[in-house]
Amino acid sequence: MTYNVLSVCENGAENYPLYPSLNDDILIVPEALDGPLGEPIRVSKIVVRRKVGNSYTTVTETKDIVFQVWITASRVIFYCKKFEKGGGWVGFGLGGLAVAVVANSVSHAIAANRRKGKALIGNIRYPWVSSVMFSPRNGFGTEENVRIAFVDGTDDSRPEGDITFSIERHNDANRVARNIVDRVIAYRYASGEELDAEELRRFEELRHSGLAALPEKGRLTSYGIPSSWRVPLGLALVPLAPPAFPPGAPPTPPTLVGVPTYGVHAGSVPISGQTGGMLDFGIGPLKPPDAKRPAFCEACGSVELGENFCTDCGAPQTVPTA
Repeated sequence: MTYNVLSVCENGAENYPLYPSLNDDILIVPEALDGPLGEPIRVSKIVVRRKVGNSYTTVTETKDIVFQVWITASRVIFYCKKFEKGGGWVGFGLGGLAVAVVANSVSHAIAANRRKGKALIGNIRYPWVSSVMFSPRNGFGTEENVRIAFVDGTDDSRPEGDITFSIERHNDANRVARNIVDRVIAYRYASGEELDAEELRRFEELRHSGLAALPEKGRLTSYGIPSSWRVPLGLALVPLAPPAFPPGAPPTPPTLVGVPTYGVHAGSVPISGQTGGMLDFGIGPLKPPDAKRPAFCEACGSVELGENFCTDCGAPQTVPTA
């Protein structure tokens, strides 16, 4: 299973953490850490890409479909209930060939979607964000674009990916991007994860940096996040409540046992023994079959365990004596 950011999901399905959940009315089910959803941003176009070799390949592209996008306290949510009525959306089939879904040619599928209660949805959780980019409008026919980058850990090759969305004209892409960056910082500070001195210095520089300078015509400006977790990791430690916004000074770093650091997240190691929201793709924490030895890492959910620590995230593993 790979993380494509957007997916057609049914109401009532358990989609955590890769995708939002839908209720019986085919509406987004808010999570406790989202805080008030507020008014969504209207988005007219979305492109999802994945890096293959040295170049990016389009995975999904929408056109003539209006999305609602919420920037919450814990994630960015993408939602379109009427995706079958627009000009179409393009995805990739099993053979890697582009498959266009156009309303006029899929009337039977549309009827089935309505009966089952489906919507085209997605979310990017803040621990996964590796950078946020933007490009402003540059004349007639151009758009305000925001791009969020991530690393897909659900794929064995762990490719880089991103999602670019075009926002309505009265919104400022730079301010929208900065809003997401500030919420990423607030979430990471409130989650209780350990940030090493260099990470913390760079996060503080980013927090105080303000709005970035506008890019040259046809280019993007990037807000680089000092460190990130590959999808779907980084959810073992979560804030106790929706993080305050805008982000304040970082909390006093927690004490951490000196263990080696593994994985793509440079320098940050989940603290053993803390409870959090890392589930196995929405089916809940697994129970170890053998009480004498854990079957998975309680910090990150990995099954790659060494003798006394997780070889994926570095968290120490406690073996019960009884």
